[in-house]
Amino acid sequence: MHNFPPGWRFATPVDTASSHGLALSAARRLVSRSGARSRGRFPSLKAPVAQCYESQLELAAFRLLELAPSVRVFTSQPAQLRLSTRPAVRYTPDLAVVLADGVQHIVEVKPARVLLNPSVLDRMREVARLYRELGQELRFLLDIDIIPTPQHAGVLRDAVHFGLPKREVPRGADPELEEEDCSQEPTESQAPSGYGAADLDAVRLKCDRRLESALSRDFERTVAAARAEQWEGVRA
Repeated sequence: MHNFPPGWRFATPVDTASSHGLALSAARRLVSRSGARSRGRFPSLKAPVAQCYESQLELAAFRLLELAPSVRVFTSQPAQLRLSTRPAVRYTPDLAVVLADGVQHIVEVKPARVLLNPSVLDRMREVARLYRELGQELRFLLDIDIIPTPQHAGVLRDAVHFGLPKREVPRGADPELEEEDCSQEPTESQAPSGYGAADLDAVRLKCDRRLESALSRDFERTVAAARAEQWEGVRA
């Protein structure tokens, strides 16, 4: 199993996450729901507490991880690293993911077009370089991995809501954040027509394949994938 490198600051880990060194609370203060961005809490069967997301893409990434059978545990905003820049800048990744085989990954969730922004690209390249010096690769989940077409967002949502057991959101915590409503058991009339176990299994298999592909890429291959997608968009 690959342990997180020295230099990381974790909040106190408890419950099931403690055996993997994953933090129960975020390593930085999460923003409130004010503003244009979508923010809220995602109740997970693979995390000891509801996980906070700060965009619709992060929410879709949480759903993908929740569905992927290869994922054992995941947590948002897991740790903080000080970058060797002047002035010093602290970097907090989006996710820590532990797979069924015990391998741990630090993951950044980004739209491909945002990653290719020159200032973002330079910053992420520096972060990736520091990871390599610490003996670990920073991995990326791009929008083209999570929701390659707009329809995939609905597929992930339906699979989580109608295919997985009921998940409760603890009340009274983080009152400024919206809650994804997963606490109500869906009725058959709410579920898509004909949705069943075979549909869920197919979605989970596709989630695993997309996740495996993304986690196998190093930084430069991720950038190449983002640029290829950008070029396809121009051609279209």
